[in-house]
Amino acid sequence: MEPNEQPQKVAVEAILASYGRFCVTFELAVFRLRTLLEAVLRIEGLKNQGVVQVLFANQTAEPLRALLYPLIAQIRTLTKEESKAINNILTRFQDLIEQRNVVVHSTWFLMALDQEDVDYEKLNGFKYYRKKGVESLKVLATDKNALDGYTEEANILADCFMALHAAIGFGDPINKALKPNSAGVYLPNFKQYWPET
Repeated sequence: MEPNEQPQKVAVEAILASYGRFCVTFELAVFRLRTLLEAVLRIEGLKNQGVVQVLFANQTAEPLRALLYPLIAQIRTLTKEESKAINNILTRFQDLIEQRNVVVHSTWFLMALDQEDVDYEKLNGFKYYRKKGVESLKVLATDKNALDGYTEEANILADCFMALHAAIGFGDPINKALKPNSAGVYLPNFKQYWPET
């Protein structure tokens, strides 16, 4: 912090930086998922990259997520453990998509820097919802730690998609590329996630 900087300004800039990191990292995970799907199509003989671009143009995270398991199941006979691994990362990615939609599509308020009794390390906001024809307003709050947690999960899932891509591309077992930790959360079999092995 610079000597003349207000601590409130530093806190606001930190939370906005966390917001931006999450958005960018989430899109990296979507990119890796899209690349994985493209690889599956190429393995099955699709040679024209333009066809892939037409198929995936304007596809958001959820429709791409929904394609992954059925496409892999078309090119491989999945073991029970491999199905469990893929379902684990897809369920977590679905949860992250929901969090991303709340973060990106909500209205957030930054407090004026001269206000007193304001927690500048939190973002408060709202989002309109409609379920079963009934509209409602949901008041929301998030902070730097929550956004950084979403960013970490987006990084892990991006790496899971990359590990899955490598396994499919090289014909390796999926359960060699993705391993469950002690909590049953599947992680890529990369050294950074398993330093003790």
